[in-house]
Amino acid sequence: MKNIAFLHEHYLEQIQALNHFIEDAYKFLPQKDHSLIRFGGGTALAIYYYQHRLSFDIDLFVTDMQVLNYLSPKHWIDETNNFNSNTYIDLSHHIRVLEKKNNIKIDILVSQSSTSNYLVDDSKTLFTEIIYVESIEDIIAKKIVYRRNDNLTRDIIDIAISIKYKENFLENMLASGLINHKDLNELYDSLLLLDKKTFDEELEIVAPFENYLNDAKNAPEIIKKACQKYL
Repeated sequence: MKNIAFLHEHYLEQIQALNHFIEDAYKFLPQKDHSLIRFGGGTALAIYYYQHRLSFDIDLFVTDMQVLNYLSPKHWIDETNNFNSNTYIDLSHHIRVLEKKNNIKIDILVSQSSTSNYLVDDSKTLFTEIIYVESIEDIIAKKIVYRRNDNLTRDIIDIAISIKYKENFLENMLASGLINHKDLNELYDSLLLLDKKTFDEELEIVAPFENYLNDAKNAPEIIKKACQKYL
């Protein structure tokens, strides 16, 4: 794994939070099978693929709703000092816990859209156990399909960076069925209504790193231009 010092400098709190969750919850998985959980979302995209911006929370995904029963805080949260035992969500489709030390939010969600493509980090360089990481395509597909109308700056940046740095990115996602033309049409229409002032304010919060700053500032235009090919 490259840029370990950089990752520790910018994502140490997130790395520590996920290690705490692994320590407290993963032991309840059947056969301790870590492949049942995929690390996704913006933080996974930043740590494992682009190192392009700050990202604050942890998103984990399972494809089998029953796995959430094994991870339920009721099994472990009263025995740990790592997470807030008074503030958590424990539903059939969604678990959320809050790490005490740095207030890092960890969400575990049910997702049926994951492909068989994923990255396996068995280096144990950042994390204490093997981590299964969603592909860029799976991470971005979720942002397009489920949050395309939200105009969140972090999502816009993530989508644009992926379009720019992965050849034929949207074309390949369309071909694989992860997204469809309606998704891109709605994404494009949503960006036409983007509040540029809010985008610029949130840009400062997610703080794109220097190599990606110009792309981040132009992210809405990068996406719209790419979408126009399929409208």
